[in-house]
Amino acid sequence: MSTGSILFSFLLWAAAPQSGAEPALLARAVLNGAGVACPTVQQNGSSAPMTARVNPSATHFPVTVCEAVVTPGATVTLATATGSATLPPASKAPQTLAVLGDTGCRDNPAKQPCTDTAWPFQAIAGKAASANPDLIIHVGDYNYRGTPSKTVINGQKQTLYNGCQLPSYQSQNVPGSETPDGWAAWLADFFTPSEPALTAAPWVMLRGNHELCAKAGPGWFYFLDPASALVDKGYVQNTCTASYQDTLDASPPYALAFDTLRLVVMDTAAACDDAADPVGTPGYSAQMKAVQALAGSGPAWLLTHRPVWGVTKVPDADGKNGEILNPTLQAALANAGGTLPANVGLILSGHIHRFESVAFAGKTGRPPQLVIGDSGVQLSGSGKPATAKVTIGGATAHITQETKNFGYMIAKLGKGGSWSGTVYDPHGDKKHALASCAVPFDKAKDFCSLGD
Repeated sequence: MSTGSILFSFLLWAAAPQSGAEPALLARAVLNGAGVACPTVQQNGSSAPMTARVNPSATHFPVTVCEAVVTPGATVTLATATGSATLPPASKAPQTLAVLGDTGCRDNPAKQPCTDTAWPFQAIAGKAASANPDLIIHVGDYNYRGTPSKTVINGQKQTLYNGCQLPSYQSQNVPGSETPDGWAAWLADFFTPSEPALTAAPWVMLRGNHELCAKAGPGWFYFLDPASALVDKGYVQNTCTASYQDTLDASPPYALAFDTLRLVVMDTAAACDDAADPVGTPGYSAQMKAVQALAGSGPAWLLTHRPVWGVTKVPDADGKNGEILNPTLQAALANAGGTLPANVGLILSGHIHRFESVAFAGKTGRPPQLVIGDSGVQLSGSGKPATAKVTIGGATAHITQETKNFGYMIAKLGKGGSWSGTVYDPHGDKKHALASCAVPFDKAKDFCSLGD
């Protein structure tokens, strides 16, 4: 493809600096070649140039990312001297939502080769697009093959930072690293396989732990970060050159006030799974307090990459050996008053590589937790579907897990915060429904059941 041509384009709902403000919509384009001219954006009979984002490294990212604020409801055309791309109108009142999460491939012959059966993300993206969603939500972790857990830096093998504050840690993006973040991994792990869905509907993008600054953060802030100086005049694009050993690697939370549902998005990429660490806990406590205002008054969901309540291992018969996530976010919520606003009807997350639902019995003030972390990366768990009761923070929770099949969710919004959703496997038809969920639900049961 010629230099300056459009490789990919998509619509992205932007992180707005004010709670409850009119949602802002961005058009983004990825062009072949670093430092090339941006396209013009044409909508409603007018034409204007797009603006280039800051390239973190022309060597590692030989592409140009351009963006422009566009009007919801308008057909948008991006035009260059070599061609054009058209993006469909975006609705401020989405009714059908597609939800994907943890989509990258490990690219390891022993764990997960990147073949269609071992890594069905492209099929899932195609099926999600064919459902004609009004909105696509990705709950994070786009780039696995380019983000190893360890790498060699200046000849020494180093463990890479993954959210827990250690006495010392390394970033794969420091000088001397053998695996700096770059375009090749982003192209293979996200852009190429997601192409069927990129232009199907506007996206809400969450940052996962594989997009931390110590990993694929440079690419995240270049390609997918929903914040923009075109929307927030105080925004400065993060190029991930700072050290995060003593500060929290997290962007501020924000709200998208759609006509049908408010989405509150928290960047929980750095929320330590192992313990409530001394940097993450106060940082996320402040964010949890901000969520109180961001949630508004109508039906709302809280979107976080790492689940507030997630069960990676169901406790055995005597209640021992269970593994519950996330101590950092649970401590942060406790510091912010212990409960979320009553109008927050769902926490939607990924991170755990499976489908999972968690619903609390009785009047706990805790909304149900849904995990869609099964859209591509190697699955975790026993492989057997499971339902169980688990005690989390002194409250009984009903757990439903499906760890054998890859999947994604199509949700339909109703009135007054009600909704229903179906989790499908990569075949994406009724015969291949993995689970069904509905709100409102019986508090004595989980809100999701296995099978259609």
